[in-house]
Amino acid sequence: MTDRRSFYESRAARRVREAKRHYHLLLKRHFSFLVPPGLRVLELGCGLGDLLAAVRPARGVGVDFSPAIIDLARQRHPERQRGTWDGCAARPPTLPGPSLTLGMTQGSVA
Repeated sequence: MTDRRSFYESRAARRVREAKRHYHLLLKRHFSFLVPPGLRVLELGCGLGDLLAAVRPARGVGVDFSPAIIDLARQRHPERQRGTWDGCAARPPTLPGPSLTLGMTQGSVA
């Protein structure tokens, strides 16, 4: 049986193509409608970071346990500051500033 990290690491190269599917486009539209720009946002299970970028946070932190996916997120969103993408496993992420305005996740499996 493959553990979760290995599974997502093996699928990292496919994620860029999958992110163009209609479902992911709908999620970005939906979240960007619900979340006003300029908040401090933490996204757990951020994947490629497209959803976090879509909500246009003043400061955002994306956390995912796949280092390969975090590398892709950094490449796709170079406008995000260094340290925005955190490939953590069991340690807590660095939060955006003194307080967090919004935490979000979608489709993450625990």
